[in-house]
Amino acid sequence: MSEERVHLNDGNLQRELLPRVVALRDYVRKKIPKRLHGVTNVDDVLQEVWMASYRNLATFAPDGPNAIDRWLTTIAVSKIVDAIRAARRLKRGGEWSRIDDAQRRMTSLTALFEQVQSPVRTPSHDVRKTERAHAVSIALNRLDTRRHRAVYLHHIEGLPLAEIAARMDTTESAVNSLIYNGLRDLRRFLGEAAEYFSDVQSTDSSAG
Repeated sequence: MSEERVHLNDGNLQRELLPRVVALRDYVRKKIPKRLHGVTNVDDVLQEVWMASYRNLATFAPDGPNAIDRWLTTIAVSKIVDAIRAARRLKRGGEWSRIDDAQRRMTSLTALFEQVQSPVRTPSHDVRKTERAHAVSIALNRLDTRRHRAVYLHHIEGLPLAEIAARMDTTESAVNSLIYNGLRDLRRFLGEAAEYFSDVQSTDSSAG
């Protein structure tokens, strides 16, 4: 099917985003002024792009070649502008901790990838940690809103069940159920992503 005819939905958006992680990450990195790299994390910006792409699916118009890339670039530019504004405020205020927070989130996303990767189709261990983290970030946005929040707060932010229950105005048992079902869905989504990860391997894919 030609790209002009692609109609995005929650399911096939993941398939369109995964092959674009590396290129779009490089685009974002180049657009952020070097003087702000100390207070701006490229991967945090990219996670905002994934989130916005799911929230704004209705704005995608399959209007010619490279429609998806043009749509994602528009979203990325908006998030880059937001990040630059926030970084300038942080730099003026002397706040540098957010870059550490962003790196911690990437580590947590990578760990979550390892925990829930599909037992049927396991992506190659050669897949870079950055790609693993973004695969989870993309898949998280496919979750039901409450499952997404529970999984994110527990596995990425590291909050205990009791605190999550208080934030979500529910019980610890309900939070535990949301997390369980959310992880089950993530495993399924990453099972779909495994095909992409296997396909992008080249020299190392036949070594083992």
